[in-house]
Amino acid sequence: MAHQLCAELNRNRPGCAKMAYYSLRDLKEMFGGFPMDVPAPAVYDKYHTNHAISLAQMDHPENVIIFPEANTFLKMLFKSARTVVWWMSVDGYLSGFEDENETNIESLGEQIDLHLYQSYYAKDFLDYHIPQAKKMFVGDYINEVYDLPEEEIVGRERKNRILYNPKKGMEVIRELQKVITDVEWTPIEHMSRDQIMELMLSSKIYVDFGPHPGKDRIPREAASMGCVVITNRRGSAAYEEDVPIMDAYKFEDPIEDVAAFAGLVRRVFDDFDAHQEKFRTYRERIRMERQQFCDDVKAFMADWTK
Repeated sequence: MAHQLCAELNRNRPGCAKMAYYSLRDLKEMFGGFPMDVPAPAVYDKYHTNHAISLAQMDHPENVIIFPEANTFLKMLFKSARTVVWWMSVDGYLSGFEDENETNIESLGEQIDLHLYQSYYAKDFLDYHIPQAKKMFVGDYINEVYDLPEEEIVGRERKNRILYNPKKGMEVIRELQKVITDVEWTPIEHMSRDQIMELMLSSKIYVDFGPHPGKDRIPREAASMGCVVITNRRGSAAYEEDVPIMDAYKFEDPIEDVAAFAGLVRRVFDDFDAHQEKFRTYRERIRMERQQFCDDVKAFMADWTK
């Protein structure tokens, strides 16, 4: 997401934005050598970003420094530049504290000039804890390779298969697998992007019963490939603005409601086309996210860059 933002800033105003890389393995070393003079990871080469090589280069009053919410301690390095936090993962921020009730959120409200939020889950969190802070929405978008025409999505031959991300919500998945034993459960792992796309295009259901710390990527990818998406109501999944699917496809407690979940799975398998059609608006919305992101960045630049 950070590389997407950097690239879009530069598309609007060439050369205005740079990445800043750092390591968290040794904080003392990091503070002595921030930022690191290293190339962008290869997976981000397509964004054609440059990176800052010195703190002095960055810390000027005309500059805007954008931090991820998990590393707000970097604020102490900057005395002159304006500072912005981009809230991509509320849960990622909270996990950095032993007690979620004892965070530095109030001080961030005083010290940070602007808070960008990627999800309405994050907006709600910020409005509750620091209502006086300046805030602005800047979303994101999934990889454009998932932007297929609708005619390539619907009407395909698909298997009665449930996909899931094995890095999230496995305690729930394992319990459901014990009850629903006569369907194919397939983890999305150890695959290339092309393999993941083909798997999604040939499957009927994607479930995500883990935490939703922001507007998550894989549920959107699965929906864009024509899967019926079923979630819990944790984090951003509780917000229609972030996961705009019908309530029938969201479960407060999938284990407690296992009979209802199993019934929904059967109905989707038996009448897939009708259920897939109910996700058409969601697919259209996902296709529009790139343009929305461009508009968000322009609005940010108009107010916060020179």
